[in-house]
Formats: sequence, C-alpha cells, structure tokens
Amino acid sequence: MSTRTQMPGLKLALGLSVLCLVPVASALDPSTAITQYHQDVWSEGDGLPQGSVQAMIQTRDGYLWVGTRDGLARFDGVKFTVFQAENNPGLESNDIRALYEDRSGQLWIGTFNGGVSRYRDGQFTGYKKPDGLPGNGVLDIFQDRQGNLWMGTWSGLARYRDGKFTAFTVADGLAGTSVFSVCEDLHGRLWIGTSGGVNWFAQERFHHCVLPDGWLNTAVRKVYVDRTGVLWAGSTSDGLARFEDGKFTHYGTQDGLADDRVRDIYQDSDGNLWIATWNGLSRLRDGKIANYSKQDGLLHNLIGALCEDAERSLWIGTHGGGLARLRDAKLRVYTTREGLANNFAKCIFAGRDGTLWIGTEGGGLSRYGAPGFAHAGHGRCGGDDCDSRRVPRAARHRADDVRWR
Repeated sequence: MSTRTQMPGLKLALGLSVLCLVPVASALDPSTAITQYHQDVWSEGDGLPQGSVQAMIQTRDGYLWVGTRDGLARFDGVKFTVFQAENNPGLESNDIRALYEDRSGQLWIGTFNGGVSRYRDGQFTGYKKPDGLPGNGVLDIFQDRQGNLWMGTWSGLARYRDGKFTAFTVADGLAGTSVFSVCEDLHGRLWIGTSGGVNWFAQERFHHCVLPDGWLNTAVRKVYVDRTGVLWAGSTSDGLARFEDGKFTHYGTQDGLADDRVRDIYQDSDGNLWIATWNGLSRLRDGKIANYSKQDGLLHNLIGALCEDAERSLWIGTHGGGLARLRDAKLRVYTTREGLANNFAKCIFAGRDGTLWIGTEGGGLSRYGAPGFAHAGHGRCGGDDCDSRRVPRAARHRADDVRWR
C-alpha cells in the first residue's frame, strides 16, 4: 500500500460501482435454502424482448424496468410490457445500457447507439448528437443536487439543464474521450471516471486529479463516493485508489487485492468495502484486505455484480459460476441446478418486498421470493396498449400486491 499527499483539504476517494443497495422491507431468510422459495424465470418466450439483461431499476410507482439488448420491458407483477424502437417513437435504439429515474419521476434510458430517451406520461422523447449530446452511445446517467442530469458517453460528457444539452469533450478538459461514470461528493463537486483518468468539475471548469504513478492514462470505469464522503476509483489494470483528508492511497495485488483489474466496488451496511475483480472478491476493512475465490467456494473468480439485502447478506453475481450468498463469513452458491436462469449473473436487484431479481447474460431474468408470487404473462406490445391498468380487476389486484408501493 502506498500513500502520498494530494489536493489539500479534500476528503474524498475514487472507486468503481455497479449495483446496488436498496432498502428492503423484508428479505430472503438466510437460513432457508433457496430451493425452498418459489422461483420464476423469464426469457425471450415469456415476455422479455431478449435474454441478456443489462440494466434494472424499480421506479417510485412500483414498476420494475428491465433493459435488454433488444428492447425495454416493464413488469407490473403480472406481465411484461415491451417497448421497442420499431413501434415506440422517441426510443431510438433497442440496446439498453443505462436506466435512471430523476427526482421528478421521469425515466431516462441510455442506449448503446441511439442516444438517450426520456419516458414521461406514456411517451418517449429521444435525444441524440444533433440535440447536443457528444455521442449517441450513453454509458451512465446521474443527477446532481442542483437537478442537472449528467450523461457519460463514448465521446464525452453531456449536461442536461433547463431543457438543453451542453456537451463536454477532451477539448474542454476531460481526461479521456469516453466517460464511464459520474458521481457527486459531499461538497457538491462532480467526479468523472474516463478512459484517460479522473476529473472533478466545479465552477464550470474541469480539474485533473493526479492519480498514482502509472495511472496517467488508465481507464477508470466508475467513480463512487461512500457514506463518509470518501471517493474511490477502480482501475481496469492498476487496482484501487482512494482520496481522503488530502491523502492518496493505492491498493493493488502487492497489498493483497485479489486482482488489479477492478470491475465493481460496493460498501455494505457495516462499512465493509467490497471490490469485485477479474480474479475474485476482496473485502477492505480497517485497512486490511481479505479475499474470497474458488478456493473459498466460489465457482468462478470473475465477479460481475454485488448487492446486499435487508438481512445483510451479500449476493455475488459471477461470470459463469452462478450466484453466491455471503453471510457471517459463510458462502453458499446457487446455479442453474437450483433454478437460476443462467450461470452468468450480470446484475442483481433487491425489491422492496424482499424479492431478489437476477439479470443474466443470455438466460433472461430470475426472481426468487416467497411461495405464491404471481407468474408473469406472455406477449409483446408497444406503447401503452397493454398497460397493467387495463388488465382485469382480479389481475390488477394481484399486481398491486407485488408492485411494492
């Protein structure tokens, strides 16, 4: 571990984060085998437009939204409503990469090659490069405390304010061409992880963050501020970086980190920092690192997603080894044998009722919860032609039970 002074007065740190701490009213009982719970799996023939789930979000009205490589799906607890570009003007691409709900309740949909779309009052509005975006591939969406929406793209950063976009690129001071992640610290400074390092943005200016030796052009996939205001950054090749009290600290394999290729970082409710890497999972606590890998029971060392439930169980999605649950230092693994749709768990989401959702790569969506949970219906539609509010009364009542109001 190496330490040196940087940026006096700054209490921050840099890191990588994917998913997701969601408060849950009740959770899966950690003492119960997952095979004892009702298990549902949805794939392309069961209402999902495509089997690779790339993003999930639950909006405040209770709907679960699922982004796939071939369309957007909304689940009301009974069935899916599918939205695709072919029959929904304003949705410019079916390859969904990012989902974000702003404070006014509008849903923003970032796509791989069709810009960003806003969903409001049942209608989509699309925005692309001619509307002010620096590029049409949107990777991340974030709203700051001032209400500005920031969108990281393959070609730069966009700010949406007062109905207008402003584009920022390397010509404006960005460290790298592509912007992978955006977050805000406790002082209102915006932090940007790029293909060429890290920037912070304040008073309409970009400032370069001097990272450790060798990090000058290192890609930082996502920046993350923990609950104490420390800013973390995970590099694609040089480990983990932290800024706090004006000091820079670097963690790598020489300090015990499982791998220098960091994919995700996540802070649990006990303050543990979990680092997902290409070669196992690391826990950083009180300056000490402990690792979990295949030797400890994981079926695969490539970690793709992390999520904590209300019982403080940490759920670990792997790339080929299914899903694992870590609780009280005990690790249990769940794969297709236990009913998981696919062993490539790409994203994990804990619903407000304790239901666990797992989006997989190619296998669709899995849901684990208490017995008797309603099974989704079949079929496709465009727009609001099969909105849940038009289903029969009995089905609507059943949907209300699971829409997590």
